[in-house]
Amino acid sequence: MIGGGSSNLHLQKSETEDGSISKILKGGDKLLGPLGIGLTAKENYEKAHGDNQKFIVGTVVDTAYSSAATTIGTVIGTALCPPIGAVIGAGAGFLVSKGVNKKWGHPPKSVVDRTKEIANKGVDHLQNIGNGLVSLFR
Repeated sequence: MIGGGSSNLHLQKSETEDGSISKILKGGDKLLGPLGIGLTAKENYEKAHGDNQKFIVGTVVDTAYSSAATTIGTVIGTALCPPIGAVIGAGAGFLVSKGVNKKWGHPPKSVVDRTKEIANKGVDHLQNIGNGLVSLFR
């Protein structure tokens, strides 16, 4: 058909759902996701110096920021221009992730560092509440 009919729709569908770029992205994500989380956990373990709370909170916050930025970028890119938009969006998400890790202010800390501090204070507060409740029943 001339001017776009079902044949054009079929071509677009095969490019986005069965295209090799989509398969590479899906396969790469499954491989790199656990590897990235493992490297993040290793780095946080070394920085925590035996403090399990800081290790866990740090790993969760780092993983959440980087995963959210890359995922949102990929989704927006895919919606705008599939399948190459997914690659561009993932790259943009990666850059956003790097941006939130850039240190600024006095003392120099990143958005991620500041989030970790807030989360650790929240965990400390909940532990104090829990300890107070436990002491009521002793």
